[in-house]
Amino acid sequence: MNESPLFCERCGAELEPGKAEFYVVRVEAFADPTPPSISAEDLQRDIAAAIERLLASMRDLSKQEAMDRSIGR
Repeated sequence: MNESPLFCERCGAELEPGKAEFYVVRVEAFADPTPPSISAEDLQRDIAAAIERLLASMRDLSKQEAMDRSIGR
C-alpha cells in the first residue's frame, strides 16, 4: 500500500517515515466542567467599553507582542 507523502506544516519539506526526521505529538485537552464564578459586580460592568479599551491597547502590537502580553497577564 502506497501512503500519501507527509509534509512539514512549518516549512513544507517532504518528510520520510523511518528516517527520524519528525515527531507526531498528540495533545488532549479537557475543559473545566464547572461554570465560572460571576458576581453581581461583574454583571454591572460595561463589557463593551472594556473590550474597546482592550482592543485600543492592542491596536499597534504585533501578533507576537499580543501573545506575550496574554501569557504575562
